[in-house]
Amino acid sequence: MPGMVVSVLLATVLAAPPGLPKDPPSRPADRQLSFEAEAFGRQLLDLADRVSGEYVKLVDARDLLIAGLTELYAISGQKLPEDIRTKMLQGTGSSDYLRTLTEARVALGRRDEFAGWKSFVLAANGFSRATDPYSTLTWQKTNSAAASDCDFGMGFEMEGVTSARWVAYVLDSGSVAQIMSQERTEAFQPPVGPKWVVKRVFPGSPAAVAGMRPGDVITHLNSDEISPESNSQLFRKLASFTTPELNDGTPIDASRPVVVRVKRVGTPAPVDLSISRAGYVPESIYGVIRRIDGAWDYMLDREAKIGYIRLGTVEMPAAEAFAGALRTLASEGATGIVLDLRWCPGGYIDPTVRICGRILTEGTSLGTVKYRVKRATDVEEYFASAGQTGGSANLTLPIAVLVGCDTTGGGEMIAAALQDHKRAIIVGQRTFGKANLMNIVYTTIPGLTYRVSRGYSFRQNGKVRHRFPDSKPSDDWGVRPDRGFEVPTTPDYSAKLRTLAESQAIRPAGDLNIVAFDDPLEDPQKLLAVKFLKEQIAKK
Repeated sequence: MPGMVVSVLLATVLAAPPGLPKDPPSRPADRQLSFEAEAFGRQLLDLADRVSGEYVKLVDARDLLIAGLTELYAISGQKLPEDIRTKMLQGTGSSDYLRTLTEARVALGRRDEFAGWKSFVLAANGFSRATDPYSTLTWQKTNSAAASDCDFGMGFEMEGVTSARWVAYVLDSGSVAQIMSQERTEAFQPPVGPKWVVKRVFPGSPAAVAGMRPGDVITHLNSDEISPESNSQLFRKLASFTTPELNDGTPIDASRPVVVRVKRVGTPAPVDLSISRAGYVPESIYGVIRRIDGAWDYMLDREAKIGYIRLGTVEMPAAEAFAGALRTLASEGATGIVLDLRWCPGGYIDPTVRICGRILTEGTSLGTVKYRVKRATDVEEYFASAGQTGGSANLTLPIAVLVGCDTTGGGEMIAAALQDHKRAIIVGQRTFGKANLMNIVYTTIPGLTYRVSRGYSFRQNGKVRHRFPDSKPSDDWGVRPDRGFEVPTTPDYSAKLRTLAESQAIRPAGDLNIVAFDDPLEDPQKLLAVKFLKEQIAKK
């Protein structure tokens, strides 16, 4: 079956699009390079057409192609030749554009950084020069967090496994490799060398439960030592756990845990970790400390009965988890809540709306989204909704919302809605200013997609939330703290707090070792929020 899939893909991708001549452009002596260059051109041309039709602003496909080529030439240390730009702008159809793309790719020659699918991935991500920095290729993920490029199905990321490198690796090593290469590259170099350094561990994941930490260096995979000789084979095995395309489409047995040996700073002996492969639900609601059973304790100040909920990436289960946290606090007699959105990068719109529906009255307007490409309408309004479970919780409790420069997307939407409806006080620093809604553009390669901005969301009061390249500090973008509740901070201190918060979130259940993030005195925003809530409670 894998061979049949490849044949179908080859026929689809390499067939001439409408308007193209049946015979390919003339090729140089290096037929392999010409083959790859032509396949590169066809793929990039097709993607540019799809993206230009969906992007939130009018953008010509030729501008996208020029941006992609500009990126490749910049990586090679050159400027895009003017004759290539002129040919692209003066082209009158797909055949002209394809010829120019193929010639440009051949002119760049054979370079390691452009081998196989790398040139296409880099050029496609280079479209962002003509769109925005959020537009990028992605690989359709299975059993992984929305905020992760690749978590290997176990909840950890590694240094070097970035989105672009991961996508290129999957394409070059998987069942579609022949589209860019006449021979499948079994030994294609992985995006990481023989030193596997853990970059991030997702709270609540099997890796976190097993005790993995950022900075751990993985030295063995299931007793096999990771070395320059074994690196390619072992990384492919690890990647195959969540991406069957790398294993001829055959899923790896998930019933057996993965055992990794790690070196850890401050720990003289190696540490063996057994990581479950049973899958997990991404965790995005965090409290003050984990109980012995792994559940969160959400009470920040037991004497004043002030609760604390921190929201991470707004994954699909986040709304129900948020509702559960509110129910827990209500059962414990909470009198106020600190809602921490400082490191919330947003996520999916549905759980964002439902989280708002747990604080605001059902049907309250959260704002509008304006689109360039019409569907049923080019303007859509979003309303607070608690979802199928219905009802709202803790509507009368005073709320203090913590925000900062890393609060983006859905986090900003929640903060703006609560501020506009005077439902909470906003504490901290001005938010990032990201209000573009992303859409998925599907490519001719199964599993390969492109994220593109499709619309912009506006506050309920009509103000812009998005910060554009030409936006000024005085413009209405992002969410500002309420007057008197600004808490200035330095980028270094903000980054330190974030690291402490992430370390606290992955602390194993039952671990009572104190970390700095546990102490409100180390966090001026928490202090100000608690002070405000106590004053509000005292007035009742």
